[in-house]
Formats: sequence, C-alpha cells, structure tokens
Amino acid sequence: MPEVSDADVAAMAASAVALKLPTFWPSKPALWFSQIEAQFMLKRITQDVTKHVHLITSLSDDVTTRVSDILISPPETGRYEALKKRLLQTNTLSNDDRAARILDFGPLGADRPSARMDAMLTLIPDEEQPGFLFKEIFLRQFPPEIRSHIKNRDFIDLREIARAADKHWPTDGSSIQALRRPSPSEYITKAMDLCQYHEK
Repeated sequence: MPEVSDADVAAMAASAVALKLPTFWPSKPALWFSQIEAQFMLKRITQDVTKHVHLITSLSDDVTTRVSDILISPPETGRYEALKKRLLQTNTLSNDDRAARILDFGPLGADRPSARMDAMLTLIPDEEQPGFLFKEIFLRQFPPEIRSHIKNRDFIDLREIARAADKHWPTDGSSIQALRRPSPSEYITKAMDLCQYHEK
C-alpha cells in the first residue's frame, strides 16, 4: 500500500474525531455515496487519502472481502474514486435484477403502503419511469377490501396512491393478514353450509 505522509496522518486524525460514517449499504450504494460525500463537504474533507480511509472503515467484512484486491494494492493516486467505482460496479443491480425484485414483492404484511412504494421506486432505473404495469404490481399486493378503495380513483402520482392506501391501513402496526382472516362465526357458517350441501 502506498506510504502515507505525516500531513495525511494528521488530517485523518482530525477528521476521524469529527466524522462517523454509516456502514456501507450494498443494496443502495449510489444513495450511500451521496450521503457520505455530503458529509465530506460539510466537514471540508477533500484529501483523497482521508476519504479513502474513511471509506475503508465503513465497509463490512463481507464487502471488504469482495474488494480485497483493490484494498491490498490500491492505485498511487485517486484511491477513493477507484474504490468507489469498484463498489458501485460490484453492488449496483442490473435492470434484470431490479425487475425481478419488483416482481418478487409479496403481500405487504405489516409494511405500510407508502413504505412499500418507496422500496419499489428505488428499484426503477434512473432513465426509466414506472408505468401502468408497475402500478398494477403495487396494487395487487393489497387485499381486495383495500384495493377497492383506490383502484379506480385518479391520482397525480404513484406516491399519492400509496398515501391514500395508508389511510385504510391498520394503525396498530398489525399484519394486513389480520384483515383477511375470517372470524370464528364465519368459519362456523361456512362449515354449516358445507354440511347442508353434502346432505342434499
């Protein structure tokens, strides 16, 4: 690894006291870099070696293992940008992966509709716009009694749909499955109907 000068060591020591970065987010690398680079700006951290060291200390063991070659033998200059580029390449989802994750979303469970919408929208590529299929995939995650409240209404955008669904969501954080579970009386009624059917 390239040698670090005394001035670099002093700069790193000073910034380490004032800055604590969150652990790297493999699922949202671009967003994570936007956040930490805003912190670099606020703390006026501009030296490459200082940013590089902060970046290294923010990586989990699993992520560190995946980029071990560039950590062991970094370039002489531009170490931060080189490691940033590798992390983005390694962790950024392909469009196929994004589509698969959107399709794999199941029932919301205890998640609020607005939280699920946020999670789904983060999977849309920057150059794309969510269309009618995206909206339908989102709506199909609701039980019929909630979907009926919002299905045919006009909304300005997708997040407005999610906010409207929030108004019909359980306020106690219980799973939406509770809304779909028949009551004991309904079970009894169905059982009696079934018996009468077989007696005919």
